[in-house]
Amino acid sequence: PQADEGIRCCDWLSPSDALETLTHDNARQVLQEAIARVRDLGLCPAASA
Repeated sequence: PQADEGIRCCDWLSPSDALETLTHDNARQVLQEAIARVRDLGLCPAASA
Protein backbone atom coordinates (compact mmCIF):
# COMPACT_ATOMS: atom_id res chain seq x y z
CA PRO A 1 0.00 0.00 0.00
CA GLN A 2 1.02 3.59 -0.64
CA ALA A 3 1.10 5.20 2.81
CA ASP A 4 1.75 8.63 1.34
CA GLU A 5 -1.59 8.31 -0.52
CA GLY A 6 -3.44 7.37 2.66
CA ILE A 7 -3.64 3.66 1.84
CA ARG A 8 -3.13 1.68 5.02
CA CYS A 9 -3.96 -1.87 3.93
CA CYS A 10 -5.19 -3.92 1.01
CA ASP A 11 -7.42 -6.97 0.63
CA TRP A 12 -7.81 -9.67 -2.03
CA LEU A 13 -11.47 -9.88 -3.09
CA SER A 14 -13.47 -11.56 -5.79
CA PRO A 15 -14.33 -9.22 -8.66
CA SER A 16 -17.97 -8.93 -7.58
CA ASP A 17 -17.01 -8.24 -3.95
CA ALA A 18 -14.47 -5.67 -5.08
CA LEU A 19 -17.10 -3.85 -7.15
CA GLU A 20 -19.30 -3.63 -4.06
CA THR A 21 -16.41 -2.46 -1.88
CA LEU A 22 -14.71 0.11 -4.11
CA THR A 23 -15.62 3.69 -3.26
CA HIS A 24 -13.85 5.48 -6.13
CA ASP A 25 -15.89 5.60 -9.34
CA ASN A 26 -12.79 5.53 -11.54
CA ALA A 27 -11.45 2.39 -9.81
CA ARG A 28 -14.83 0.70 -10.17
CA GLN A 29 -14.89 1.54 -13.90
CA VAL A 30 -11.37 0.15 -14.42
CA LEU A 31 -12.36 -3.09 -12.66
CA GLN A 32 -15.58 -3.40 -14.70
CA GLU A 33 -13.57 -3.04 -17.91
CA ALA A 34 -11.02 -5.61 -16.74
CA ILE A 35 -13.76 -8.09 -15.85
CA ALA A 36 -15.33 -7.63 -19.28
CA ARG A 37 -11.99 -8.17 -21.06
CA VAL A 38 -11.21 -11.31 -19.09
CA ARG A 39 -14.69 -12.65 -19.79
CA ASP A 40 -14.51 -11.72 -23.51
CA LEU A 41 -11.15 -13.47 -23.87
CA GLY A 42 -12.63 -16.60 -22.32
CA LEU A 43 -9.96 -16.64 -19.64
CA CYS A 44 -12.49 -16.89 -16.84
CA PRO A 45 -15.97 -17.72 -18.14
CA ALA A 46 -17.42 -17.50 -14.62
CA ALA A 47 -16.27 -13.88 -14.18
CA SER A 48 -19.25 -11.73 -13.52
CA ALA A 49 -19.79 -8.06 -12.90
